[in-house]
Amino acid sequence: MLELLGWVLEIALVAGFVLGVLLGMRYIAVFTVSAAWRRGANRRAAAEHVLAAEPTPPRLEIDTLDKSRPVAIEAFAAAAPAESQSPPTRSTQDREARDVERKQASAEAASVALLADEDRRRFAFQLTYIQRSLPIRIISVFHVALTDNVWTTLNLSPEERAIVDACPTRPEGFLVEQWGEDFKRWRVHHRRNGERIVSFRDMYSESLQYEPGLEIPLWEVELSRGPWVSKASIKLSWDHDRVYLGAAGGRFGSAPSLYEKEPRDEHKVFDLPLPLHGRVLEGEELALRRFIRPSDPPDPELPRYNRRPGLDVYQCEDEERGFSWALLRYDMRPLLLGRVTRVDAGGAGANFIVCDRDTGLAFETNSFHVEPTDDGRTIPRAGEIVNIVLNEEFEIDRVWLEMA
Repeated sequence: MLELLGWVLEIALVAGFVLGVLLGMRYIAVFTVSAAWRRGANRRAAAEHVLAAEPTPPRLEIDTLDKSRPVAIEAFAAAAPAESQSPPTRSTQDREARDVERKQASAEAASVALLADEDRRRFAFQLTYIQRSLPIRIISVFHVALTDNVWTTLNLSPEERAIVDACPTRPEGFLVEQWGEDFKRWRVHHRRNGERIVSFRDMYSESLQYEPGLEIPLWEVELSRGPWVSKASIKLSWDHDRVYLGAAGGRFGSAPSLYEKEPRDEHKVFDLPLPLHGRVLEGEELALRRFIRPSDPPDPELPRYNRRPGLDVYQCEDEERGFSWALLRYDMRPLLLGRVTRVDAGGAGANFIVCDRDTGLAFETNSFHVEPTDDGRTIPRAGEIVNIVLNEEFEIDRVWLEMA
């Protein structure tokens, strides 16, 4: 009996489980169908709303087949005007504004990319230029020769002339090495009884700052004894980018100076600017240009001197006054080849642009940085190949035009 009751309970449990599953499936089906019906009703309501909002096309009255085509076309044109005649909506204006902003952003991104590429190229160029640069920027060589006429030019007395003749040394010149902007090394040359004597002197930029009256004596002969103020002498000196030979002190007097006895103009044999830098001549230094040595004329038998970039040669010879001198300036900075791409002439000068031949980088400068040719030309021609030298800021410092 108990066993039969257990079987009945098990059958009831199974039947209840099956019935629960069936009821659950029916509920899920009913819910799915109801949701689908609601979505369909919503779509129909939206479509009816859109159709109600659209203008109703005019009813066409077509009488004959021949009149149907023009009447239909006119009725359609009146019901649906051209898009170009309708005012733009807010969404259209926003879309056009976004398109303009995207185009501007793309143009700015392209410009930034070009500038970044230009900066990379310029940085690589500057690094290469620095690696090619030598420690010595420029070497200046000055040579001087004196004859007996120079003592007549200085109006020396017989006693003063005897003192000069008894002096065993004579000036020969000097050589200056310019190392960067801060250091110069001097080699002063003399002749003592036919033998060359070289003395050295180093000068830093700080020396000029703390010794404003610093002078490089190249040669000096005392003509009289006594206090420093009344003592006369003949001297060849370099002082602040100038070199001069003259007599000062004693009966010759001296020009106003706080630190050194400088000869007066009437007691100077020569006084010329002598810049030790590598820049193009400017200001008072332009007086040197009248002493530029031009290229020699062609001669099949003798070696010919030609002016060339990186070497400046100046010379002067005055037999009547009893002296001759020559100045050579070797610019040791890297020499670059460039092509002139644009020239804007105005007045006595011109602005122009030079593109480096190897990198294509452009540099802007003017004719004041141009070394004159033999015929005095300082304005380049468009398309002309020139030689250029850059300064520490990587701007054009000197330009040499075609010498031929």
